[in-house]
Amino acid sequence: MSDQLRRVSILEEDSAVAERLATMLAEEGFDARATADPEEFVEWVTTWLPALVFVDIVKSTPEALGVLERLAAARSRAGVVLMSGTNRSGIRAAREFGAAKGLVHAGLLRKPFSRGHVLQALARNPHALESVERVADPLEGWTDEQFAEALDHAIVHNELRTVYQPKISCATGALVGFEALARWDHPSLGQIPPGTFIPHAAAQGLMRPITQAVAANALAWLGGTRPGTSERMSVNFSAAELRDPQQLAQLREYCERFQVPPSRVVLEVTHTAALADDAAALAELRRLQTDGFQLAIDDFGTGYSTAARLAALPFTEVKIDTRFVRKVLRSDSASGIVESLINTARDLDYECTAEGVESQQILDKLAAFGCDFAQGYYIARPMPADELEAWLGATQ
Repeated sequence: MSDQLRRVSILEEDSAVAERLATMLAEEGFDARATADPEEFVEWVTTWLPALVFVDIVKSTPEALGVLERLAAARSRAGVVLMSGTNRSGIRAAREFGAAKGLVHAGLLRKPFSRGHVLQALARNPHALESVERVADPLEGWTDEQFAEALDHAIVHNELRTVYQPKISCATGALVGFEALARWDHPSLGQIPPGTFIPHAAAQGLMRPITQAVAANALAWLGGTRPGTSERMSVNFSAAELRDPQQLAQLREYCERFQVPPSRVVLEVTHTAALADDAAALAELRRLQTDGFQLAIDDFGTGYSTAARLAALPFTEVKIDTRFVRKVLRSDSASGIVESLINTARDLDYECTAEGVESQQILDKLAAFGCDFAQGYYIARPMPADELEAWLGATQ
C-alpha cells in the first residue's frame, strides 16, 4: 500500500473518541490525523490528500453537510466514512448529499465502535482506496508545456498565493517566527495541493519563480508589518536553487528592498542529503551563512546516517519531520527517534524545530525533550496575511 493510501483524516469533536479511532488505525498501519476543527480538517484533506476521511455527524448535521460541501468543491476523491450513533436522519441526509455532490461514499461507522467495526469499515473500502490512488493528482495528463504555461499564468495573475504558519518557543510559547508556504488556487481545478504542484515544478526545474514569488511576498510582509521584532521568516529553498546565482542574487535584493536583515531570514533547504559532496553548493551555503542568513535542514531524520556527515554542513537549525512528531505519544520508537534527533541537534549546536504539533501533550513532550521551537495545527494553521494579522492581534 502506498504512503498516500495509508493517510486517514478524522473530524470528531469528542477527543477521546478521536484518539481511540486514530490509535486503532495507527495499529493497522495507517497514518491517522484527528481534529475537532472543521477548518483544520478541510485543510488536511485538500493539502495532505488522505485516502479516507471519517466525518462525525452526531450533533450537527448542517455543519457536517457544510464540510462535505467544501470537500466536493475541492474535488476531493477521499473515501468518506460517516460516523454517528443515533442520528439516522443525519446519516441519510449526509449520504445522499455526498452522493449528489460526487463524493466517494465509503461506509458508516456507528458509535460506540470496536476494533472489529473499524476493520470492517476499512475492509469495505478497497474501491474507494483505488479511486483515490487513480485520481488524486489533479495535474494528471498535463504535458510539461501545459504545466509551465499554467504556472506562469498563476504567478502573473496571483493565483499562486503565500500563506504563513507561526512558529513558537516550546519552553515559553512565545512567537519566534513564521514559515512562508505556497498555495495554488486554480480557476477551474480549485486548490491544487502543494504536495502535487511542488514536485511537478521541481522535476521540471521551475522552482525559481515559485520561490521568488513566496520570498517577495513574505519579506515584503515581514519588513512592512513586523520591522521592530526579532521574529524570523522561513522560506523553503531546494538544494538545486543553491546552484542558481540569479536566484541567490534575487534573494539578497529582496532583503535590501524590504529592509529585512538576512539574520531574520531562514532558508529551509530540502533534499540536503547530498550537499556534503557538492563543493559548489557547500561554498554557497557558507557565503549565505557569512551574509547572516539562517540555514535549516528541512528533512532532518530522513537523509543522514551520521552526525559527522551532518556536522560538515554550515547549518544553524534542523526541522524534525512531521511523520515522527505526530506519533510521539503513541509510539515508543517514534518518541525515541524524536528525542535522539533533538539530542543530536543539541550536540551539534543547532536549534531544533518540530513540525506537525497537533496537541498540547505533544508540545509538552517536545519541551521536556529540550526542543527549541514548534509549529503545527495545534499552534496555528497556515494563514494568508490578513488572517495572520488578526491572529497576531488576538494572541499578543
